[in-house]
Amino acid sequence: MDNKLSNINRKQTIKIVDNLDKIVALGFQIEKKFQGRSLHIETSVYASYFQRFICCYESVSMCIKKFNNGIYHFEYPISILLRASLLDCLTLIYLRSYYEEIPTELNNTKPNYNTELGKLLSSQIRRILTPSKADRNSNQFNLDSFKNTIDVTVEKFGYLFNDSKNIDYNKPSRSLIYGKHSDEITNPIIRKRLDHKYNYSDHYHPHIFYLYDIFSKHDHFGMMSMLLSKMDINEVFENFSWSLYYIRDGIVLSLEFLRREENFEQEYHEFKRLCRNLGGIIRCMQNNSN
Repeated sequence: MDNKLSNINRKQTIKIVDNLDKIVALGFQIEKKFQGRSLHIETSVYASYFQRFICCYESVSMCIKKFNNGIYHFEYPISILLRASLLDCLTLIYLRSYYEEIPTELNNTKPNYNTELGKLLSSQIRRILTPSKADRNSNQFNLDSFKNTIDVTVEKFGYLFNDSKNIDYNKPSRSLIYGKHSDEITNPIIRKRLDHKYNYSDHYHPHIFYLYDIFSKHDHFGMMSMLLSKMDINEVFENFSWSLYYIRDGIVLSLEFLRREENFEQEYHEFKRLCRNLGGIIRCMQNNSN
C-alpha cells in the first residue's frame, strides 16, 4: 500500500491510544468486581459483553500502535476485532430496545425483553447440541463426551430447556424452549427492529451496520475484500475511529446493567468521563478532516 497516514491522523492515533489504554485499565478494575462470584444470568451476560469490549479495546490499541508506525497490514486484525464488537454493540442496542418497553405504570407494552435475551443465549446452545450426521459418524465423535456436554449444559442453562420434556440424547436440542428458526436474532431482524424503534435519520445504528458490513468483507474473502485492501489508508483509519466511537456506547450500556448488581459509582463516572474524552477526540478528528 503506497498511501500514508496523514500527519494529523498520526497525531490523533496517539491521543486515541492513550485514551483507550486508560479505559482498558479502569475496565479491568471494574471487571474484577464480578470475577469469582455467582451472578444472575442477566448480570453474567452484560459482564461478558463488558469484558469482550474491554479486550477489543486493548487489542485494537496494541494494533493501532503498529498501524501508526506505518505497518498498515495491521488493518486486517483491527477490522476483524472491530467487526465482532460492532455486532456486540448492535445486539446490545437491540436488547435495550426491548428493555425500554418493560411494563411500568405508564407503559403496558407486552414484555419481550426476557424472551429476546433467552433467544440470544439459546441459539448457540442449539448449534452445539445439534451435531451433523457426518460428525456423529466420524472417528473423532465421542458419544460419552457429547452426553456429558449435554448434562453440563442442561445443569447450567436449565431455564432454557422445557421441564416437561425429557432430554433425548440423540436430539437434545428438541428440549430447548426456543427451537430452530424461533431463536435466530439475525442482522436483518436487528435492523428491522431498530429501524422501527428509532428514528432512522437521527439514530446512529445505520452507520454501525455500514461499518460492520465493510469489516465483514475483510473477514470473508472475495472480490470486495481484495478491493478494500487497496482503500486509502486515511479512509481506513476514519472507519476505525468511528467504530471505536460507537463501541464505547456499547461498553457504557453494558456497564449500566452491571451497576444494578454492584455499586461502583466512582469508577462508573470516571469510566464515562474517559469514554466522553474518546468521543471528543474522534469527533474533533472528523471535524478537522471535513
